[in-house]
Amino acid sequence: MASWGKTFSLLFRAHRKPLEAALRKRAAPGESVPDLVMDVFTRAYAAGPRATPDEQVRALYTAARNAAYDAYRHNRIVAASADTLADLHPEADHRDPEAHVAARETLDAVDQ
Repeated sequence: MASWGKTFSLLFRAHRKPLEAALRKRAAPGESVPDLVMDVFTRAYAAGPRATPDEQVRALYTAARNAAYDAYRHNRIVAASADTLADLHPEADHRDPEAHVAARETLDAVDQ
């Protein structure tokens, strides 16, 4: 069996561009697709070899899908946090107590 380094190198060369294309379809606008690709390959290398080449490819694309979802969730949380923090700013208009309570609950949820 070939060394993991050589196998991984072949996997990288064969799947980097298709993986990048797949992530471009799934990634949010403004998301750094090259960063996601590198994250996926870093995780794949750290995970080590799989039993078969097909399992390696499946694991790679599963990791790509999960990385896209993780980035989406992260960006959504960051955006919600920024909106909430803006709402909680001392100069913000808090004439609507329900909006203030909802903003506070969102901030508390982000903190957990």
